[in-house]
Amino acid sequence: MPNNKAKKSTLELFNLDRIDRDVFQWKGQNFGWQRIYGGQVMAQCLIAANHTVEAPHQAHSFHSYFLRPGIMEESILFYVDRIRNGKNFTTRRVRAIQNGEAIFACSISFQKKEKRV
Repeated sequence: MPNNKAKKSTLELFNLDRIDRDVFQWKGQNFGWQRIYGGQVMAQCLIAANHTVEAPHQAHSFHSYFLRPGIMEESILFYVDRIRNGKNFTTRRVRAIQNGEAIFACSISFQKKEKRV
């Protein structure tokens, strides 16, 4: 079972600060390794996009592109583009920018939670 320090460190990976309506920042951390794990950036993009979507919409489609390696100790800006806000479907595009260059891009579609039949 992980200790409290490990849990706190893990949660810090996903703590994004809202800079503007559709801009979020992760300040970077020193965890002892240089490169960012790709799944971390994917999750951070999903979190950023989710902050711009109203409930009860949930992510149901995620398409992503790894463009450059990320550096763990450097901050990342997440720019969310509100492509479409619909009654049942909402679409977001997110760009992860580090040191002025895109390291990751994705398109996420959210769907309104449907009642089960």
